[in-house]
Formats: sequence, C-alpha cells, structure tokens
Amino acid sequence: MRMIQHRAFFALLPEETIADRARRLAIAEGLTPAARPHVSLVGFGEGPPSQRWIAKAAAAAGRVRRPPFLIELNTLSTFGKPTSKPHPVVLRGEDGVIGVSLLCEALLSELASEGLGGRSPYAPHLTIAWSDRFVAERHVRPMRWTAREFVLIHSLQGAGRHELLGRWPLAGEIADASKSPVGGD
Repeated sequence: MRMIQHRAFFALLPEETIADRARRLAIAEGLTPAARPHVSLVGFGEGPPSQRWIAKAAAAAGRVRRPPFLIELNTLSTFGKPTSKPHPVVLRGEDGVIGVSLLCEALLSELASEGLGGRSPYAPHLTIAWSDRFVAERHVRPMRWTAREFVLIHSLQGAGRHELLGRWPLAGEIADASKSPVGGD
C-alpha cells in the first residue's frame, strides 16, 4: 500500500492546448508525462489542510490584485542533483515568467498578513515529467498562454489526485503609464 502525502499549493494551470503540447514533448523525450501539469506559485508543508487553514488561505488569495499576464516557457531542463531520483523535467522561461514571480510576491505578502507561511519555487517552471535520467538543457519552441486565474490545490501524493480547493481570477488593474505624472508643470 502506498503512503499518501498531503500537500497544499497555489498554482497556475496551463491552457489545455499547452498541457497537450507539454505531454507530447515529454513523450518525444522518451518520458512519461506528468499527469497534472501546473506552475507552482506557493507551496506549504505536509499534512491535510484544515478548514480553518483553507479559509485563511482563501481570504489571502481573495485580496491579491494582479492583472492577467503572458507566460512564455522556452527552455527544457532537469531540476535536481544527479544523486536525487527521480528528477523533475521542466519547462522554464526567461523574461516570460516575470508575471509568475510578481504574482508569487503578492500572494506571499497576503498570506503573511493571515499568519500563513509558504515557499515559493526558486525558479518558475512547468513540470512536464519525472525521470531517473537527466535531460540536457536546450531551447524548445516557446509555449505561451495568458494566465487569467490561479488556484489552490490539495495534492494527495501517492494517490495520484489533486483536489481543487479554490480559484481566483487575475483581474487587477494594469497601470497606465500615460496617466502617470513624469514631470511637473
């Protein structure tokens, strides 16, 4: 019997066309595709989330005000050390993940105001597979989509299940630089 580990995390879910492309890329690399591709935003420790914790996390998420943003991933690579197995095989971006980092910062700030900690990934990425072998880093045809919402997920690792605990739209105002005073008249 497999041991089930509980983890909760905020994430961005790719559009289905991007998830399909990520699956096809994993298969082309000779890998078994990840069952539920996502971009992790903020993760939390082990243990099933309590209703109180979920309510506090939801309150924090509801205060996040960020506009929708473009994500572009164009580099395939493996995370981890050669001694740790299996390794996540991921897609990363350069400037195409700035919006992800800004959303993480806003979310961490609101979570702190609720007394909740959390970890943000050191490099925004989309995990496409797990493998015992390293995949050489290389550029791939960019995968782009507009992030329009973020979600809170309860992952039951070992049972292969994700439970969606909530979703929040990205609907903040986009600053209009033309209305910002640059100099004085």
